[in-house]
Amino acid sequence: MPDPSTELLQQYNKLTPFEQTLLQFQSIVYEPAHSTLIVNCLRKLDIRSPRGNRPTAANLNHYFTKFQEAGLLTEERQCSPQLVEKLSRIAVEDGTFATYAKVIRKEAPVSYYYGKWTTRCWRAMREMRIGVYTQDFDLIDDALEFLAGQCRDILSPLPPTVQVTTRPFDPVWFRSIPPSFQFFLLDNVAKYELSTLHHFPEILTYLQEETGLEELSSDEKLPFQRILFTQYIFRGQLDEAEKLITENSESFSGTGAAGTLAFLRGNNDKTEELFEHDLDFLRDLSGTENAAFFGPTGLFHGLATLQNDQHDEEQKVLHQIGIALSLFSGSIEEKAYQAFAGFLQVRSSHALPGEEMSFHKDDSPHSLTILFTALGQYWLNSSLQPEVSKRV
Repeated sequence: MPDPSTELLQQYNKLTPFEQTLLQFQSIVYEPAHSTLIVNCLRKLDIRSPRGNRPTAANLNHYFTKFQEAGLLTEERQCSPQLVEKLSRIAVEDGTFATYAKVIRKEAPVSYYYGKWTTRCWRAMREMRIGVYTQDFDLIDDALEFLAGQCRDILSPLPPTVQVTTRPFDPVWFRSIPPSFQFFLLDNVAKYELSTLHHFPEILTYLQEETGLEELSSDEKLPFQRILFTQYIFRGQLDEAEKLITENSESFSGTGAAGTLAFLRGNNDKTEELFEHDLDFLRDLSGTENAAFFGPTGLFHGLATLQNDQHDEEQKVLHQIGIALSLFSGSIEEKAYQAFAGFLQVRSSHALPGEEMSFHKDDSPHSLTILFTALGQYWLNSSLQPEVSKRV
């Protein structure tokens, strides 16, 4: 089946230079096209029609109708979601994006405190996209905070940064942006993938090929390699994970990666030794006994400890969970840790399960939260609640 975005791009390539410029401009505006706003912007940029005339609202409406009929604009006069990122990246490549964005932001300033709610949301998304394409973290942070709190019902089901990065993923553009921004975007995509078990194979390929990372030092490559390891673990690609650790052993010191791999392979003889080795590394590094693994490896460490079949293994795991929750408060694994701790507390005290054993306060729990809630329920009752079973 032909890619709809490819067909739309073919339609775009048939347009006149002025029409292409108009669509690129609309991709940056992002919100439903308001003729007066766009006329004012185009006049300040001195962008004229093919006949050399300054654009008018009536003239632009003619073009917008044509674009809608071709599927390049939606019924609401927004740039097609399948084309919007491609067109903005063309503007970046042409060197016009920043100039257009500056005029748009001045003519249609964003407000997070007053004005029509939908307009605030569209402009917040516009600001976030401008931040990504011009590498401005301040713009991104302010916009994302507003989008997360106010705009979940109006935007794409994908998180904003994931939408910009993956619809579609363009390795040529991605390689052109600084490594810090590459990591920021890849980390956002990876977290979404792990939370929902959504699959973006092109992201995995990019990380594997390292085509944009050759010139980085080993320290600069480290965070990318750790994302790749977690990707392999969640996909069950244990051979690839082992090869990655073996070839980059220093990058995984103190991460619990080797212990996690041994645990998942059922290599019980080595699991505890490998986890303890990494914990000792962290204790030496921090100068304190309160050390724990960041990310999913900490949860696997808890499971590995639990299977040691020692008389105090439950208290050991609860202690380790307490350290992790204090060190990494607000992490995406927090609720999984809470579910894990809830199960251990119930089992050791024979108390009734608490709220952490269900999802009624969380509409979209992380995959790890689902896993550890399900494990806890099954270990306690040999069965799952219907809602938990459905999530699993």
